[in-house]
Amino acid sequence: MHAATFAPEEPKIYDSFIAVLDERPSFSVIVVNAPIGYLSHSSEGARTCDRLARAMLGRRGAGLHDAPSRATLMGEQGEIDGHLDVVTAMLLPRYREVAAEMSHTASALCTRANRN
Repeated sequence: MHAATFAPEEPKIYDSFIAVLDERPSFSVIVVNAPIGYLSHSSEGARTCDRLARAMLGRRGAGLHDAPSRATLMGEQGEIDGHLDVVTAMLLPRYREVAAEMSHTASALCTRANRN
């Protein structure tokens, strides 16, 4: 018989996404409840990944929210420009934070990869 001990750590609350990325030792997996990648403008419709996820989930796919466009995210269009639901509008500050840090992280990773 084999057994395993499961003893999760106490939950930690971080003030920002960068604090999660800066944690040492670093996490092997980070799950983020925020869109990664945005369409340029809302006129382009939904992202392909969102459409595919809705199709895969069937009726339950109605609970998926469209990601805001990059223009909305960056404040180039109105905060709620007709296509944002209330939840997405409230989460825009967090989405902006994650998008900014992911951009810096991706740049750093690309720079590191090019040095090797």
